[in-house]
Amino acid sequence: MPARALQGLHVNYITEGNGPPVILVHGVGGSLRHWDYLYPDLVSQKYEVYALDLLGHGESAKPINHHPGYHIDAIYAHLANWMSRLDLHTAPILIGHAMGAYLVLTYVLRNPGKVRGIVLVNPYFSPSQLSLPLRLPILQPQLSAKMLTLAPKWALSSAVSLTQRGGDLISKEVRERMVDDLKRSDPNVITFAKTTQDLTPHLKRIRTRTIVIWGENDPLFHPTHYAHLVNSVPNSVGCPIPGSHNPHLTNIRLFNNQVLKFLDQLSGGLNPTSPDPLISMNKPAPLLEPPNLPRADQAVT
Repeated sequence: MPARALQGLHVNYITEGNGPPVILVHGVGGSLRHWDYLYPDLVSQKYEVYALDLLGHGESAKPINHHPGYHIDAIYAHLANWMSRLDLHTAPILIGHAMGAYLVLTYVLRNPGKVRGIVLVNPYFSPSQLSLPLRLPILQPQLSAKMLTLAPKWALSSAVSLTQRGGDLISKEVRERMVDDLKRSDPNVITFAKTTQDLTPHLKRIRTRTIVIWGENDPLFHPTHYAHLVNSVPNSVGCPIPGSHNPHLTNIRLFNNQVLKFLDQLSGGLNPTSPDPLISMNKPAPLLEPPNLPRADQAVT
């Protein structure tokens, strides 16, 4: 679907707080509810926070003409069009998980100098990361979408549990939320990976301050890929923490602390309530303190 046609498609999102803008971008099969634990902490630390449902997810548009699959360019255009209508008066900080991180990287590459900082959580950035089970939607997109449609919630709950390793525990509440998000998503959206490209050759062009946070026991994307990403992006830092594919939902306190500390350093370390130092940090570059932003509307149609 052309980007122009996406401009009228509904974007479901929430926003709260006052201060430098932070935009939260979830992964495939998720929703803005994946940020339920980080969102309030950001608001309390004086950030203006936005979280959205991506195209085909949650309560955002699910266009029927995307059968049999979603192209990553359409998902990106839906996000970028929405961001352009927020009327932000200073560059935002972008936080993305998995596929959301791919979209964040794409935005930074296409809009150099327009993002203040980025947080990549267990990021997807290359098809080479995909394990054999994750290649099924590429090899058999229609079959994969049908399986997701027909799968009962108990089966999806078991699949969600398989994303956790090394003693990483996911609460019943979070597991049920993740399953609900999967069932609410357009089943064809899981085929997005077949339309992505390898961003590795372009990573060296990124000059934005970056932190990559990942669970040390991620069974979906091997952690060695994350270290390669850190080494490829100038002015970036790697921060492995105990956890699996969703550290923002399982190792909540440590994850939130690392994010808040990084954001505080982007503002020159002026926040007296910032958490403990980062687990791992490169020498920071000086940055300017942004002004406060006006509020934006909560609905885009």
